Amino acid sequence: LVSSHDSDPHLVACVLSAGMGFGVQVTDQGRGLFEQCEIRDHVMAGAKISRGGNPIFRRCQFTQGRDVGLFFAEGARGILDQCQVRGNAKGGIRIAPGAEPIIQGGRITDPVQKEGKLGLFGL
Repeated sequence: LVSSHDSDPHLVACVLSAGMGFGVQVTDQGRGLFEQCEIRDHVMAGAKISRGGNPIFRRCQFTQGRDVGLFFAEGARGILDQCQVRGNAKGGIRIAPGAEPIIQGGRITDPVQKEGKLGLFGL
């Protein structure tokens, strides 16, 4: 699923699984509200946010990915609210320099990578 160029999809209780790319990609000022969605088992990140993308993920699960659960690239924003991130092969969340996600509540059991360092960074 791709949200770009000011699009603003609203998905509730959906399952996005077993994709060969990203589960969700939000880019180029795209937005979106994803509530109670299960995003799992993708070859690339469960969600990639880049170039001004600003989605809201609320009570979603990012699990069993072959890469990271979420990747916030440079210029990315977005809110991760009460989500679970677990069981991803290359870590939970990767935050690039210049990305500004807001992460509140939820449970992140996979490592978080911020500017090349692993940790939880007060999350």
